[in-house]
Amino acid sequence: MKSPHDAASGKGEPRRTTGSSLLAGLFVGPVFFGLAAFLYWGPAGLDLPAGEAQGIDPALLDTGPLRHPIGDPPIIRINGYDRTCMDCHRLFPAADKPPAELMQHTHITLDHGINDRCRNCHDVQNRDRLVLHSGETIAFAEAVRLCAKCHGPTFHDWENGAHGRTNGFWDGARGAA
Repeated sequence: MKSPHDAASGKGEPRRTTGSSLLAGLFVGPVFFGLAAFLYWGPAGLDLPAGEAQGIDPALLDTGPLRHPIGDPPIIRINGYDRTCMDCHRLFPAADKPPAELMQHTHITLDHGINDRCRNCHDVQNRDRLVLHSGETIAFAEAVRLCAKCHGPTFHDWENGAHGRTNGFWDGARGAA
């Protein structure tokens, strides 16, 4: 005589369905159907609490760049006078390496990896300009080109809207990125 397990092992006839498994199959199907219907139409008279639609502050929808230059050239107010970088920096030559502790620019934290020299980004002759690897000087308004000289892949992602750029459209068919 063959056991019911012989069919599972490939020996003999296939296993026959017993009455209890048939009853379970007939019961489970309608239960799932009833549950699906209940979840689709929901209980009668169920009111979910809904508050007033919240408006979005238009300032949060600004699609312009997150960083804005402080002028081109940058202008800072010192002792009541508007000054550019060269107003002070024309008085002394650029150091090879910045001093360990700055007397001026104490608000600046230069924490940019191995880039610990002002001259890596600022033109030595004209501090009102930035400098690329080629020696070409660019305005502060073009600072993204400066980032591209060391961060090429990130810059290309940024240009295409994939790395933090928030101006324009992500879908080129809708407008400029």
